[in-house]
Amino acid sequence: MTRAGWTVTVVAAAVALIVGFGTGWFGHRLHLASALESAAENAMAEQEESASEPSEDLGYEEDPAGTGEPVPPDLLGLDEVYDAGDGFTVRLTGVERRIAEDGYNPTTGEEGALPYLAWDVEITNGTGEPLYTGASIRSCSVGDPLREGESPHLGESINPPDLLADGQSATWEEDCWASEEDRHLQYTVEFHDEYGAIAYGPVTFSGSVE
Repeated sequence: MTRAGWTVTVVAAAVALIVGFGTGWFGHRLHLASALESAAENAMAEQEESASEPSEDLGYEEDPAGTGEPVPPDLLGLDEVYDAGDGFTVRLTGVERRIAEDGYNPTTGEEGALPYLAWDVEITNGTGEPLYTGASIRSCSVGDPLREGESPHLGESINPPDLLADGQSATWEEDCWASEEDRHLQYTVEFHDEYGAIAYGPVTFSGSVE
């Protein structure tokens, strides 16, 4: 082979290698771009599918206004009965106004003959077994708009029983400082089991008072 022929052969081989390498690299980039595009499309499809699935049940009704915020259950009226569905019930009775002759309201600093609201809370155990009811969280609010109230604890029996046998009911007294102008009462109670976990509630009773 002549020198010129050898040179042509070497140049041709070099060009072939460069073209082949360039073609392979270009094909690899095309394959990589295609894979990335496919992964992005799959991620978007999974996100849309996840968004269309119902969210975890938080115990609230759907928001009718479409704001995305959960809507708490309706409040019970003062004369309504809370039924837990397993035989345990709670209701309020005898809401009335009273005067504490030697009262003291630590929230306002008032003392002397002070008006307050008093009522009874009745619980019934129909669960089929003894029920621990000794631990509870209770609060009251009065007025319109509502403001958190303070309980003077003026009754003779101011706490629920520690244990309620099946088929039995128990009643204790509750109260809340309230002026004669306060025409609304809201009372919330939440029962905990012997391990500190929420057993029933919170349940809120709310309504107008004379």
